[in-house]
Amino acid sequence: MGDELPLIGCALSEQELAERGARAAGLRKHVLRVQRADERVGITFTADVDEPLLHELIEAERQCCAFFEFDWDESAHRLEIAIPEARFKPTLDALTDGIAGAGV
Repeated sequence: MGDELPLIGCALSEQELAERGARAAGLRKHVLRVQRADERVGITFTADVDEPLLHELIEAERQCCAFFEFDWDESAHRLEIAIPEARFKPTLDALTDGIAGAGV
């Protein structure tokens, strides 16, 4: 795998990681804005975001990385992702970059 991500405690196979990456990339064209804070990220999507795909990604991440806290505000089309402590920041950044694109 060429783009290794710094995933803390990730037990997914390469195929599962690729599938997860494809789900996240499917949301990328709908990203309007990303706001990063120390242990929290807010991603605002277009009104036509694929909500079933978004919920699928959230559920998959909840099963894999239970430390993530997700809050989806349907009316604002905004996803908040939080982590409980700074040591999970590389994983938060990797998930954010997967959804929004690197460097956003």
